[in-house]
This record gives sequence, structure tokens and C-alpha cells, in this order.
Amino acid sequence: NILCSDRGFNGVVLKLKGTFTRITEEKGIYTCGSGVMLRTLLASAGAQGHGGAEFLAGIPGTIGGAVYCNAGAFGHAIGDITDRVTLLTRQGEIKDIQGKRIPFRYRRSGLPRSVIVLSAVLQFQKKSVRKIRQQLRDIEKYRRERQPQGFSAGSYFKNPRPRAAGKLIDDCGMKGMCVGEAVVSTRHANWIINRGQATARDVIALASLIKRTVRRHTGVVLQEEVRRLK
Repeated sequence: NILCSDRGFNGVVLKLKGTFTRITEEKGIYTCGSGVMLRTLLASAGAQGHGGAEFLAGIPGTIGGAVYCNAGAFGHAIGDITDRVTLLTRQGEIKDIQGKRIPFRYRRSGLPRSVIVLSAVLQFQKKSVRKIRQQLRDIEKYRRERQPQGFSAGSYFKNPRPRAAGKLIDDCGMKGMCVGEAVVSTRHANWIINRGQATARDVIALASLIKRTVRRHTGVVLQEEVRRLK
């Protein structure tokens, strides 16, 4: 859920590998490096009969990113199963924070923007391997059938509960609307797709147009789920 400026990013981008891609498990408690892919964790836990995180199926990303933005779906979020998080502060200190002390909210964790998530401890439940695998398949199929394919920054706006951002955008007749090479998906209106050579400026301009249109027609002010890097 990141959109980088066409002019680049005034900062450093780190890809956490090696130690940060390790997973350890004890009695359904999983300690995961922040570089672990969600699909890797779900497959590993499911094979051992540990479930409760199937709602994360099909979400492309890492544990670190998922915890930082409190990724979720179908009324659940990773914050619900987070027992503890290890962080690196801007001052170079390593801190452990209990999950219950993190102010998880819809699509945000409340963690400072300056921290780096190093690892997370997640609590799983004992479940049937067969049932877990079926749920993972069902959710992944659901996503494939309803979410657009191709290049995008993912779901663009937060859902203004209890309403859905995609439904509001669709009701405003904006499916297929484009700015430059950025276009509102005709499959799911809350996705802005790059249909060729879209720039970040195209995407931002289209997102602004969507927000103005939805506000004018419905009174709802949409908030971006995608974070801009500039």
C-alpha cells in the first residue's frame, strides 16, 4: 500500500532478509521476522494445524508491513492475533511492546512512523489442517474473482464504515474513469489500476477526483489507505 513519488523518495528503503525471514513456533505461538511473507506464514502454520489467520490469505506483503498497517479483511485484522512486537526506534533502541498496548485501529497500528518492525509474535489456534486449507483456498478464490489483476497499489481508500468505498465510488459512476494511464478498475471501483505507463501524478490526480466526486454526491470524505512516499 505504497505509492512513491515520480521524483523519487528522499530516504532509505530497506529490504529485510536473512534473519528477518525466519519463523519459529512453540505451542501455536509463532515468532516471525518482519520480512516473512504472509503466504509463507499461513502455509507453515496451516500445515501444522494452526489457524485463525486465514483472513490474511491472498494479501501480498510481509509480517512487518501487515503489523504496521494492521492489515486485515472480512472483519478481522492481524492486530487481533498479535501478542508482541519487537521494534527498532529512531534512536537505535530495540523495544518489545505487548500487542494489547499497541493502539490497533482499522488499517493502522498507531505505531510511530519512525520505527522499524523487526519481528512479531502471533497467537494461532489449533484447527483441522483440512479445514484450514479449504478456508485458504476459498478466500484466495474469492479475491481472484472479485479483485482486479494487474499493477496497482492495492485497495486505495479505507472503507468509511459501515459503508464500502468501492460501492460509493461505483454509485458515483466512476468505474472506468481515467487520468492519464491510471484508471478506476471496472471490476472493483476501490482499485486504481496502471493500464500502461501511469505516473504517481496520474494516480494522485485520479484519487483526488474520486474524493471530490464522492464527497459532492454522498457527503462522505474518503481517506487514503495507500501511503505516499515523497
